[in-house]
Amino acid sequence: MLGGLYADISRMSFPKVYNIEMDPHEDLNVGGINFFPVQEALKSVSQYLESVKKYPNPPAINFTNFGGGG
Repeated sequence: MLGGLYADISRMSFPKVYNIEMDPHEDLNVGGINFFPVQEALKSVSQYLESVKKYPNPPAINFTNFGGGG
């Protein structure tokens, strides 16, 4: 495990992406160094957010509303 800048930040801010061909022990998280994994993840997130605007999720079931009203 690397220390310094990527010691704690890579756990919270960056996706864990490893190049297992070049680094079989998964010692270097390339997600914290390269921006390409974040770009791909953000594409999916933005597509999801656009679809939720067009087709909103249904409201969750309320198991504690015994009266049947809103």
